[in-house]
Amino acid sequence: MANTTTPSASHITGYDTLVFKLHTSRTEVQETAQVRVPITALVQVSNRDQATLDGSIRQALQKFMTADWVFSAIIREGESVGYERVKLTATARVKHDEIYNLKERARTASHEGLEIGQANVSYKLPERKVTAANQAMRLSILTDALAQLPDFEKATGRAWQLAHIEFGVRNRDEEDPSRYGKGGYRHSADEDVDGESGLTGGEKFSLIAEVTLRSPRVDQFLASTS
Repeated sequence: MANTTTPSASHITGYDTLVFKLHTSRTEVQETAQVRVPITALVQVSNRDQATLDGSIRQALQKFMTADWVFSAIIREGESVGYERVKLTATARVKHDEIYNLKERARTASHEGLEIGQANVSYKLPERKVTAANQAMRLSILTDALAQLPDFEKATGRAWQLAHIEFGVRNRDEEDPSRYGKGGYRHSADEDVDGESGLTGGEKFSLIAEVTLRSPRVDQFLASTS
């Protein structure tokens, strides 16, 4: 086996580098979808009981779809004399089997003085899962880079160290609009997730990193005369 002992600092005249790219990807199952619905309520100006209004809206939303609903800020607009129009957006995450016949269900759950509008559905993964996927890919690339060090040392007979990793470099061969803010790429996964059928789908994430290794360049004369 080649001797890859790190030389004394006094014998080092510089460093040689190896630069290469590593790529990894992973698919995350889309287990839930985000549903957003606009709410419009007509209330008396004299009625300042926020708890009653909140309860009325939540009751209608639960009739529309059982979920843990979160409200946006409430906007109040003047209407006819003695009344005002209250507007807000309600958001919830639900299982995919809840996404059906939304227009009719919203109409049925609405009542005089309170209307649930057209639902908007997003199947994108929640931000926490995107963050976790990106971190997992970074760790995967780091582990891969460190695991390759012995191979480079064996091939060159020199000691190599990890000097730098730049995560999220662009793939110069293609223009991909799916690039997202954390430096990776995301798009819908067409294949069965985990090899199972019947799943609603997933998002595939990928990450490219540029890895730099360095090895000290040794003055053999100084090393032999010390």
